This record gives sequence, structure tokens and C-alpha cells, in this order.
Amino acid sequence: MSRTVRRSVVLLVAGLALAGAALTLLAQGAGRSYAPIIVLGPPSSGEPVVKINFQPAAAEVPPGYLPDSGAVFADRGNGFAYGWNADNSAATRERNAPEAYDQRYDTLIHLQKPENPDAVWELALPPGVYDVYAVAGDPAAGDGFMHSTAEGQTLLSGAPNDSRRFIAGTLSVTVSDGRLTVRSGASAVNNKLLFLEVYRTATLPTPSPTATRPPGMVELRGLWVTRFDWTVFNHPADPARIDQIVANAADAGFNAIFFQVRGTADAYYVSGLEPWAARVSGGVLGQPPSPAWDPLAYFVERAHARGLQLHAYVNVYPIGDRTAANTCPPPPAATPTPLWYRLRDAHGLTNDKLNAAQWTTLDAVSCGEYQVASPASAAFREHFKAVVHDLVSRYAIDGIHLDRVRYAGRNTSCDPVSEAAFGAPCFSGAAGVYADWQREQINRLVREVYQEIILPSGRDVWLTAAVWPTYIDRWGWGYSQGYSDYYQDSQGWLQGGYIDAVSPMIYSSNTPNPFPNDRWQTLVADFQSHRGQRYVIAGIGSDQSFDQIAFRIAAARALGTAGHALFSYTALEAHGYFDDLRAGPYATPAAVPDLPWRN
Repeated sequence: MSRTVRRSVVLLVAGLALAGAALTLLAQGAGRSYAPIIVLGPPSSGEPVVKINFQPAAAEVPPGYLPDSGAVFADRGNGFAYGWNADNSAATRERNAPEAYDQRYDTLIHLQKPENPDAVWELALPPGVYDVYAVAGDPAAGDGFMHSTAEGQTLLSGAPNDSRRFIAGTLSVTVSDGRLTVRSGASAVNNKLLFLEVYRTATLPTPSPTATRPPGMVELRGLWVTRFDWTVFNHPADPARIDQIVANAADAGFNAIFFQVRGTADAYYVSGLEPWAARVSGGVLGQPPSPAWDPLAYFVERAHARGLQLHAYVNVYPIGDRTAANTCPPPPAATPTPLWYRLRDAHGLTNDKLNAAQWTTLDAVSCGEYQVASPASAAFREHFKAVVHDLVSRYAIDGIHLDRVRYAGRNTSCDPVSEAAFGAPCFSGAAGVYADWQREQINRLVREVYQEIILPSGRDVWLTAAVWPTYIDRWGWGYSQGYSDYYQDSQGWLQGGYIDAVSPMIYSSNTPNPFPNDRWQTLVADFQSHRGQRYVIAGIGSDQSFDQIAFRIAAARALGTAGHALFSYTALEAHGYFDDLRAGPYATPAAVPDLPWRN
């Protein structure tokens, strides 16, 4: 054994021993004098699928691995089908090098030799989400640049040298076409692979667009009806629009409607706590409709008459709209007193800025689509709970559906109310402490609504929430994340048992397309596998081809979700999809699931 390699092994052993880690010493082949590699557990917590070592046909096969010697893709007769786009056997090597840790590090295959300058390796796999771990390099050389991709994403990338011969990488990928594809990346120079390992983290279905559950099926078939779906700016709301919505939804086969009754701390129903929304009367904030009527009571009556559940859908934190001047002034005075003024009276102003609004790290009031309240405000929290209690106690609704139950962005909230409650400046202290504290502010609101209002109601009133589509970007897609960008711990709510269901808002499938079918399935599978004992209601966009909608309904069923919901009514109406639903995915009626944890 060379002195350099022996010293590296000793240091590695010492470092892991000091950390209290479990060590694994891999067995060596007979006559080997190079240093063994010591590993700290598997590179993934997923289910092991297969381990492949790239090597000449006559070389010794490492224990636990299957060999690949450069043959063209085919069934290998060992339970797997894998191989190359062209014969690559001449590009295999065995070095017998002292720098190799074990046999896996002593054998390799080239991916850029003249005989096959863009060598592509594939492995047949059922649809699913997989962790791929791979190692590249050469124990006898430190040249080139190792860059390999899996499913078009960078798996490993780096330049080896004399002191670091091997480049490793792990990547989570979605396989939806039946094959894992590995090839050189754009930066590769003299690219090589030594071995790779595959672990399954989630199974995805291969549904047909017409797949349905058997007769007597149980699933929530939800339809979002936003305030923009049934009202028109500057025009009085019309009860006939509600009749039309209920009739189309019931005829299509839906069994639940999420009907928006609160937008920016205003009311689309008779409320003694918040002023009438201007879109109901067609006038101004606080102006009641004339003639008088109650849209929520009317909708509940009509929906129940057609066998539909009606869930009251409420925006949580917005307290005012953004204006054309890109500012967020307080709403005009109205009766009852708008929440903005109540928060001003409870917490005050600083330089004309509402202390209980969310402030950015630049000390500006956060004002994107809306001005939003600080989740740290006890006055806000008590007011919002009073609104929910009023809805649950006075209306025969079947659920409360929360939306906008998150911070406005990663750089909020640095408002005086939050800093006073935290006891220090925003984002100060150890890394992640303030973020955890922010998540707990939202967790507390959801938990208290469930435990103080929903459960004591004595009825099976659902508490659900529309949540950010990507909880954590486990796959390196570059998507924004509910957990770290908006401090929304939606999977924590499910696992904590203080919400009945979440609906990840995986709506869009248009160009540019952030949610193609395979990623849509991956995101739903991630929520489904982290749901605890609660439900996932998969969100599906309505403004896409019907085949796409049908595919995702079938996929949600195959993934075992408790149902799905379409966003939103107007797009379905514009495309004329109600008949397609009735004749296709909703041909068999379905009942809304029970809530067994309430028994």
C-alpha cells in the first residue's frame, strides 16, 4: 500500500470514529494490496434496486454488484435489462492501481472514445422516483473533467487531480418512460464511470387516461370556485351564477366545491366581523348587496340539494390589495371596521407603516399581490379564529379551506411585531432558528383553528388547505419551496394530525411547463408518502387539454390519494369539459371519504 493512500485511510477511520459513526470495511479480492474504502452507510435511504460495476468482462465482480462490460442494451438474464446505445466493450478498463480503494474503484468505462463518442447507458426501471449514486474518475490518472447526467440532470461534475482521483454524486430523478438514461454532460472531457447504484424512493403509476376506480368508489372530487369565477368587478353578483355553477358541477360528477368567501379580510357572506366585499354589491367595500341576499347561505342550500359538499374557502393572511401605483395603502373606512385598522389599533404604525404587516429585510412593507398580516400578531390570530368560528357555527358548511396560509416570501418578516415576539432582530441567531420560529407562527394558527374550532364543533367539518406545490425540492429542479421560501410546513401539519387534508397546488401544465406529468406525479407522490394518517387531495389545473386532466385524475387514483381538485371553475367552463368528465373519469359516482380519525 502506498504511504499516501494508507495515511488517507487512517485519517478517514479516525474522523468517522470520532464522530461516532458506524464503519463498514468492504472486502477485497485475493491478492489486492490497495487500501480498502470505508463507507458511512448507503448513499440513499430509499429501497435498494441495483448496483452496477463498469468493468471488463474478465474482471472480478465486486460483491453485491452486477457487471456491465459495455454490451448493447438488452435483458442481461440477471433480473435486469441494461446496456449501451452501441457496443462499448472496448472502452472498459481494469487498472490494478494502488490508488484504487477497492475493485469498484479499479475498473471503469469510457463514455467518449472515438468508437462511441457519446456513449449512452440505460437501465430499464418501472415508473418511479429514484436516487442515483455514481462515481467517476480513474485510479491511474487525474486528467479530464467528469460530467455525467441522469435523465438530463447533472449527476456528478468535477475535475479529478492527483490528490482526488474520484468524483461522486447523488441525484434524485423521476423515471416515467421505463428507462433511466445516463450519458456525458456538456462539460465532460475524457469522461468515465466506475460504478453506480440505484435506490427507489417512490413508485409512480402508469395510468391510462380512462382509468377509474371500481363501482362504489370513494374519492373527493373537488372544484375550486374563486371569487373571480362567480363575481364581476363593478357588477352586482347574481344568484343565477351560483345556480349555474352548482348544476354544472353536479352534472359533471363533482362531489365537493371549495367556494371562496374571503379574499382580503372581506366577506362574501353576511358577516358581523368583516365588511362586505365590493365584488358582491358591485360598489365599494362594506356596501351590502341590494336586494339583500347571502351568497354563502344560498350556495350551501343549492349545493346540498344536489348532493355536493360545500367548503368555505378563505384567504388567510391578505389584508389589502396592491394598487396600480404598486403600493399597499390601507383599505377605505367601512363597517365593520376593516382588519387593517384593527391591527393598527392593536400594534401601531412606524413611519406610516403598519407594524403588524409583513416587512422585508429592507424595512419595507411586503406588497406583492397583497398586503399581508404578520403571522406573529396575536390580534390577527384571534380575529381570524373568530372569523372561522363564525362560519362554522352559523352555516351548514362541510369544511373550511385555507389558502394563502404562508409568508409572502423568504425575506419576510422583519416587522416590529415579529421582532418583538421573537425577542431579537429578524433572521438573527443560529442558522435556521428564525425560519423555524416563523414556521411555528403559521403552525400555531392552523393547529389552533383545528383544535379550538373544528374539533369542538361536534360535526365532521373538514379543515383543508391549498399548499405550495413543492414542499422541499428534493430533486434539484430549482422550484421554490413551501418549507424554506414561504415557511409553510404543510407536511408537518399532516404528520402532526391538526389538519384533515392538503391540496398541493400543482396546477400549471402550459408552456413554460413547470409541472409536466412525471414531475406532477413525483410531487403528489412526495406529499402522499409524507401524509401521516391524513389525506392528500391532488391539485389539477383546468386550463389544459382534457387528456392531460384525465391522465392526472387517473394518476392520483393510482397513487392512492383521497381525491383531487380542479382549479378552477371558469377554465372548465371555457373549455366545455363538464360533459367529458361525466362521460370519462367521473362516469362512476363517488362518495366523499369519511374522516376516521374523528371517530
